Amino acid sequence: MPTDTSPAAPNFAGFWRRAGAFIVDVLILGLLGLSLHFWAGNWLVRLDAWGPLLGFALALAYFGLLNSRLGQGQTLGKRLLAIRVVDGAGQFLTPSRALLRFVPLGLPWFLNSLQGYLGWLLWPWNALLTLLTLGLGSALLYLLIFNRSTRRSLHDLLVGSQVLRATGNSVAPVTPLWAGHLAVCAVLALLSLGLPSLLERALSGPALRDVRAIQQRLEAEPDVARAAVLIGTRRHLAAQSSPHDFSFLSLAVHSRHTDLANPRRAQHLAQAALAVSPGLRSVNQVQVELIYGYNIGIFSSHQSVSYTRTPAVWLAPAVPAALPTAQP
Repeated sequence: MPTDTSPAAPNFAGFWRRAGAFIVDVLILGLLGLSLHFWAGNWLVRLDAWGPLLGFALALAYFGLLNSRLGQGQTLGKRLLAIRVVDGAGQFLTPSRALLRFVPLGLPWFLNSLQGYLGWLLWPWNALLTLLTLGLGSALLYLLIFNRSTRRSLHDLLVGSQVLRATGNSVAPVTPLWAGHLAVCAVLALLSLGLPSLLERALSGPALRDVRAIQQRLEAEPDVARAAVLIGTRRHLAAQSSPHDFSFLSLAVHSRHTDLANPRRAQHLAQAALAVSPGLRSVNQVQVELIYGYNIGIFSSHQSVSYTRTPAVWLAPAVPAALPTAQP
């Protein structure tokens, strides 16, 4: 049985060259995202869940067009690291093949950015999302690292491409992928499909029901784009007292406008959460973090203001200009 442990063929681009070129390309796309931020930052916030789709489109155009014959098989990162994308005959890819080549690479990247906008997903949608992010992403990385004879990963196999050193004149021979690699990729896919069910079983119970109910209540507010809720307990260690458990409710609320320094607004959200789940009034601390920002995959920007109080202070009929912070 072959083990595929031989070093990379001389003409194939090695792992570090490919990884280095990708990092350079990500930085270049980040600069593009930064320029968009200064030009249209508030518009990017209003895009909400469409933001990662915009980032995906920009990255698709960058990688797809430059990795084709239009860019002579080289993004700016590949040009810097002296590597290029060609097909099995050593010819540059057509734009359509190069665009398709980016899709398996871009899906884990941008779907991961999109997850924060989607909220709670039920089976099978949560399993499909995990497959396309964790499963596909881990398989791509596995082949790039351990398919040492050619360094071809899933996106290369999809369109029959290979990444060669730009200084070589000959086309490197492409050998069939070892079946063991396919088996590992299949295992990674199955593990990612089963992970959401395992997490739901581990987190099921009253706490999970409270999380979902509070999230739905907060997202019903007209000025709230989305919310993340966390209920938990942490161990507090202090020199003056013995260790003890410290319970908390954390609300991360993404706002549709920039009114973040507003204690009364934070109190309204805390009261809404405690009204949905009155049992949480016994926790030691409730934190409300108001967030204004966006994530388009190639760039993100966020500003936030955090308020941490006891439930009793949040539930007071009137809120002072400056609320005392809850102490462990």
